[in-house]
Amino acid sequence: FTKNIFTGIISSSGGLTESTLKSSLDVLIKYLFGLKDTAEEIPKKKNFVKMFNQIFAENLKSERITVPLMKTMESLLRASYLFNAELDEEFVEMHGLCVQEISKTKNI
Repeated sequence: FTKNIFTGIISSSGGLTESTLKSSLDVLIKYLFGLKDTAEEIPKKKNFVKMFNQIFAENLKSERITVPLMKTMESLLRASYLFNAELDEEFVEMHGLCVQEISKTKNI
């Protein structure tokens, strides 16, 4: 995915309308489901999470992007599509971004 397309898919898959949420989340799940935990596929999963983090970092405090982004990641993590020890570093970065996003907010 290119970054702009990926941003749109993330915004839609964590959005409010059920039809766009389901369709765009299905696209991400099908993509991730196709990736196996092999030496060839792990870099693709890493790049997926890195792009996620990059979009998150570039849009901190922009709730239009970050709220759907966090909802999307919650759905993907709940479905166990991204569990792999090779991704720990990327998830530590994502955790830091979440902390920055929610610090000093009253919407929790």
